Amino acid sequence: RHYDITPATNAANAQATVTLYFTQQEFDNYNAYPGHGLSLPTGPSDTTGKTNLRVYQFHGFSATSLPGTYSGNAVEINPADGNIIWNAAAQYWEVSFAVDGFSSFFLSSVNGAILPVKLLSFSGTIRDKKRP
Repeated sequence: RHYDITPATNAANAQATVTLYFTQQEFDNYNAYPGHGLSLPTGPSDTTGKTNLRVYQFHGFSATSLPGTYSGNAVEINPADGNIIWNAAAQYWEVSFAVDGFSSFFLSSVNGAILPVKLLSFSGTIRDKKRP
């Protein structure tokens, strides 16, 4: 899954906690992809899958929004396993992590392939105007 998140001002230096949302079907599709690397969670109790999950942040500009085409550097983010939460009521995963600067985010696993998906909608709110 691919998210482009850019605040109206100070995108390069903004700090925040970001939460991205994923369905179990998206994780299952990733795990079914040949050569995907280590598997993402296969269900809410899959602690190994949580340990494997990574978010890759790509800075800069890209005309295609594909991994490896951004003008800036890439950062591997390893969310704390406690911040990878299955929301049983809503039937989706919530993956939260702190960021310095905004840009594009891709879900993958340790040494895994990045499978981009177009973002259909996004909403966000400012909380306390600082990082927790």
